[in-house]
Amino acid sequence: FFDGPELGIYAPEELYEMELHGPGIDARGVTAPGGPLIAIGHNAHVAFGVTAGLSETNSLYAERLVPGHPDEYYYRGRVLQMSCRNEAFSYRSEPTSLLNPINVLKSPPQIGSVTLRLCRTIHGPVQERVGNYAYARRYATWDRELDTLYGLAGVDTARNVAGVNRAIAKVSWDCNLMAADDHGNIGYWHPGLLPIR
Repeated sequence: FFDGPELGIYAPEELYEMELHGPGIDARGVTAPGGPLIAIGHNAHVAFGVTAGLSETNSLYAERLVPGHPDEYYYRGRVLQMSCRNEAFSYRSEPTSLLNPINVLKSPPQIGSVTLRLCRTIHGPVQERVGNYAYARRYATWDRELDTLYGLAGVDTARNVAGVNRAIAKVSWDCNLMAADDHGNIGYWHPGLLPIR
């Protein structure tokens, strides 16, 4: 089985090698940093891999704002209030040069925080405001993100292609998944939720 995730060379790496061993799981392969499962790899019976599905799973809405009320917008002839909150983010900037230790001493990392106002419309999170419009993104997977983790965790423990088929049916994320088992069976799936337009 060969899987090509179509990624170039990045620093830091987008994928890292990992093994998972425990009750009911014995898998190895690669995953995204922080991922709690193997995305491309194998267990004792099945080899599997994912690539980006590239289906249109989200829509961008231009919400017309009510003049003088930045958190209110028009929707089907009514005025609606955005759901907003202020969120504080702490940060530590990187030194100006990690390759030259003398520059690091001259310009140490900056530590600080910034508070941002995060808002949602009926369609989704506001990503940008320009003039009298707020641009909100509607995702088909909203509130269903964890379904993908459950589905891919099932792929990690599948004993054959039929088991992969049952597991991948839970996946909400748009992807391509290929798998082959030790009985010579192969499979391809393009799971995920699509928006109703």
